[in-house]
Amino acid sequence: MHGLRLKRIARSLLALSAFATMTGAAFADDTITLKMARQWPDDPNDYVVQTGKKFAQQVEEKSGSKIHVNIFPADSLVKSLNMHMALKSGTVDLAIYPYIYAVGAILQMNLILLPGLWKMPEDVYKFRTSGVWKELEAKLEAYCFKTFCWIQISGGMASKSKPINVPADLPQQKVRARAR
Repeated sequence: MHGLRLKRIARSLLALSAFATMTGAAFADDTITLKMARQWPDDPNDYVVQTGKKFAQQVEEKSGSKIHVNIFPADSLVKSLNMHMALKSGTVDLAIYPYIYAVGAILQMNLILLPGLWKMPEDVYKFRTSGVWKELEAKLEAYCFKTFCWIQISGGMASKSKPINVPADLPQQKVRARAR
């Protein structure tokens, strides 16, 4: 059911953009308003927040103001850990969303925060074209998610006793990560 809603939204976005481009005409009842949620408060210095705002502005510009994106910051529409359910149900249309929060629904998303998997930001961007990511993306789409863009959000590992730089530093260490 939600897959149909996602397809309808995508078709509507394409149709409205084409219509606005071909005719240049705008009718008030043709306007679509989408809800975008995120967990972070408004902060002019936060690149993730600013990326979301820029995306919303570009959608409005490219659609000739036929599509408007209302942004709901700081968990004001839905709590971040429930975002995957809100996206699936249609309570939220778009989200700036760390996929690791969907691990309760898609266990394989644990891979995203595998310690040591990403050594450089470039590694993350290479991963998005890999066969493994394509399999994860298929699971996300089956759950009614579609990735529009990637934003690298830093993560890390810490130790109470010594730095962890290589696998040999791990014996006798207790390790925790954000996932389940």
